[in-house]
Amino acid sequence: YIKIYNKFAENTVRTFVNKTLSNSDKTVSKSIENMNSEELKVKRNIQSPEIDSTVEAIVSENLSLIKSIPEEFFKKLTFAMSQAVQNGQSLTAFKKQLMKIKGMTERRASMIAKDQSNKAYNAISRRKLQACGVKQFEWIHTGIAKVPRPYHKNVLNHKIFEFDNPPIIDPSTKVRGYPAQLINCRCMMRPVVSFEHK
Repeated sequence: YIKIYNKFAENTVRTFVNKTLSNSDKTVSKSIENMNSEELKVKRNIQSPEIDSTVEAIVSENLSLIKSIPEEFFKKLTFAMSQAVQNGQSLTAFKKQLMKIKGMTERRASMIAKDQSNKAYNAISRRKLQACGVKQFEWIHTGIAKVPRPYHKNVLNHKIFEFDNPPIIDPSTKVRGYPAQLINCRCMMRPVVSFEHK
């Protein structure tokens, strides 16, 4: 069962990443065209070693997360079964426990899908913008997240940053990074062309 699931997971992740690459190509090209900059190269199917390594890192991270779902499910299921036997639970109580585990697994899968989709799109777009010569981005707080990060909304929103020197994205850990890098961050970036950066 696990081998079949893992093969399915790999095919699914590759398909997802290929679609993300295609969407990113279209969006990045359109963003650069809209800037009307003679300085930047507008091209489709942008490739670079940095983009390739970003794609492979995304595939690896996604596979790891997806493969953890059944493993986690079976651990929880085994624990619930052993508790039911040890405590003499009724079939109804055990069924409720199973439904709770199933719901947690589905919610986790949904959260992973949303988070990784946004993270992959932003990471690939960032690399493509850099490959086109864009040096800066504007942080855009979208307000989509159920629980927005006050720091992203009140401090980073609409500020301009260098790709080579990203801002602190979590003041408690001092981690530097980009929009969508933190779990459930739905922020985006807008390319910025400064003619001081030729």
